Amino acid sequence: MATSSAENFSYQPFKCLEIRYTTLLLMACCASGAIGKQIVQEDHLETFSVASLEEITLWIQRVYRTYALDDAEERFPEFDSNNDGLVSWDEYNMVLHGHTVEVDVDAVLEDPEEESLRFLHAKEKRRFDFADMDGSDALNLTEFLAFTHPSEVDHMADFAIEDVLSEYDLDKDGFISLSEFIGDLRANGMTIEEKLKKF
Repeated sequence: MATSSAENFSYQPFKCLEIRYTTLLLMACCASGAIGKQIVQEDHLETFSVASLEEITLWIQRVYRTYALDDAEERFPEFDSNNDGLVSWDEYNMVLHGHTVEVDVDAVLEDPEEESLRFLHAKEKRRFDFADMDGSDALNLTEFLAFTHPSEVDHMADFAIEDVLSEYDLDKDGFISLSEFIGDLRANGMTIEEKLKKF
């Protein structure tokens, strides 16, 4: 069943919240010893013993990967507007933004709002290009999964590292210092030690 982008995007956060709630519930049950292996091994419901941390971890990873794949498979046809089995950058932007988006990665705009939007589009375009493994300038379903859920696809790890470095490495020395990671604490009057206690 096809859904409009508004319906799709209003639904997705609730699905994520449901998964996060389930994960937190499982972690709490595991910590209290109240979770059985039947949750992890759904096909062996007669087995009931306390699941190990490794089993819970594997189960959670499987749930997230299954959700990511289901989500990509469900959303792919909406973005593949010409039904050629590929999602181009223009198709993606027409569905998501209602217009095509040209990205000038080297430009720096004076208007802070426009610069922020340009930065976000450039970041999104980098993720799109990184997911495009075959260099076709369009994403097949597997590449679309990598683009929409980069944390669930191994080859996107380098992108994730680059993304974190570009966001936190303010002095561009190739390292993230503690103060860069925590941010400017003077704005809220907290010391680094106080901020660390919150983690």
